[in-house]
Amino acid sequence: MKRITLIILITVFFTSTSAFAINKNQSLEYGRTLTRTASTDVDAAFFNPAGLSYLGGDGFYFQVANQMIFQDRVAKTDDYKTISGTDEYVGEIRAWLFPTVAAAYQMGNLTPFFHFGPVNGGSGGHYANGTPEYYSSVAAYNDPCAMTFDGEQSVLAGTLGLAYKISEMFSVAAGYRLSYYSAEYEGKIKGLNVGTGDQGNIAFSYAQDGIGHTLIIGFDIKPIEKLNLGFKVEWSPVWEIEQKDTKLTATGYTGIMGVTNAYVENAFSSKLSKDGDKTNAQEPLSLWFGADYQIMEKLSATVGVIWEMHTQNDLTDDEQDDKTDNIFSSIAFEYAILDQLRASLGYAYETGSNTDKIRSSTNMGLPAHHIALGAGYLVTENIELGIGYVLSNYVESENEAGWKYYYDYAHDISFGVTAKF
Repeated sequence: MKRITLIILITVFFTSTSAFAINKNQSLEYGRTLTRTASTDVDAAFFNPAGLSYLGGDGFYFQVANQMIFQDRVAKTDDYKTISGTDEYVGEIRAWLFPTVAAAYQMGNLTPFFHFGPVNGGSGGHYANGTPEYYSSVAAYNDPCAMTFDGEQSVLAGTLGLAYKISEMFSVAAGYRLSYYSAEYEGKIKGLNVGTGDQGNIAFSYAQDGIGHTLIIGFDIKPIEKLNLGFKVEWSPVWEIEQKDTKLTATGYTGIMGVTNAYVENAFSSKLSKDGDKTNAQEPLSLWFGADYQIMEKLSATVGVIWEMHTQNDLTDDEQDDKTDNIFSSIAFEYAILDQLRASLGYAYETGSNTDKIRSSTNMGLPAHHIALGAGYLVTENIELGIGYVLSNYVESENEAGWKYYYDYAHDISFGVTAKF
C-alpha cells in the first residue's frame, strides 16, 4: 500500500488549480507606478475601461510592452533535507517573454477597446531538488533521494469592450474577457528504493487546459478638473479545467518480491488523475478603485485599491482550498522633469491570498511589499518609449507544518512603446 500512497500524494499535490489570483502587471505604466486603477491612458483598457473616454481626442491609441520576470521562491524545512544536504528547496521562476497589448479607438463619445495579456501565471518554474511536499511523499522509502520538478502555467486572455462618455464628468464601460488556461508539469524521482532493494526511477507528466469567461463593468467620474476617479468590477463564472497527456513510467525495478516496472505502473494507473478528468477553478470577484490628482502642473499622485474576494467564489469548500481575500493597495507619484520626460515612483502592499492551511511551494500566496520606478520619454508628439522596474519583497510565512516560505528575490523589468495615430 505504501507504493500506491507514494504517487497519489505527488499527483494530487500538483493538480490543484482552484481559485486564481489576477496578475496586476498588465501594462508598461504599471511597471513604472504599480497604480493604474484611475488611468485615462490606453492601458485603462485593462485597469479602468471607463477612463478611456478621456484619452484626449479622437484617434487610435496603442501600446505594446514586454516584461522580464525573475524570481527565486524558497521553501525551508528541517523535516526533509535535499539530496545536497540543505534545508532549502528553491524554485527558479523565469519569464523572458510576458507581453501585454492595449488598444483603443476614440470616436466622439464612443471608445471601443482591446487588451491582451497573461492574467495569471505566465512563466515557467524549475525546482532542481523538487519541493518538500514532493519529498515528504517518498521520504518513507529512502532519504535523501534525487528529484526534480518543472512546470509552466499561464492564463492568456483577450478583452473586448466599449466605453461611453455620458458627460465631461461621467463615463461608463462594459467588457468581456475570454481566457485560455494551459499548464504542463513534469516530475522525476531517481534512485527510489520502495523496500525491495532496487534503486528505480519514476517519472510523470501531464497537462491541463480550459476556457474561462469574465464580465467587466466600470465607470469613471471627474468631479473637478484635477481629480479623476475610476471604478471597475470583474466577475467570472466557474471554469472547467481538463487534464490531458498524462504519463507515468517506472524504470529500474527488476522483479524482486514481484515488483517490476509494469507492476509499479499498473498499481498506480487506477489511482491517478486520468485524461479527461475535470476540476473546477475560478477568478475571484474583484472590485477596483483608483483616484488620480494633479497636485501641480508637473506633479501628480495616484492611489488605488484592488479587492480580490476569493471568499465569494462559487466553489465548494474543497475546491476553494481555504483561500482568503487579497487586498492590493498602492500609491504613486509622477513628475515631469522635462516636457518630453516623465519619472515615476510607486509603492504597493498586498495582504496575500492563502492561509497557512494550504500554503505550499507552488502556491505560496504571500503578503508582499512592491516598489516601482520608471520613466517615459516622448520621441515625438505621438510616440512615447517607456521603461520600468519593480522590486518585490514577499513576507516570510509558514504553513501548518511550520515550513517556511519566502522569495529570495523578485524582479520585474518592463519596456515598451505607446503611440497615437
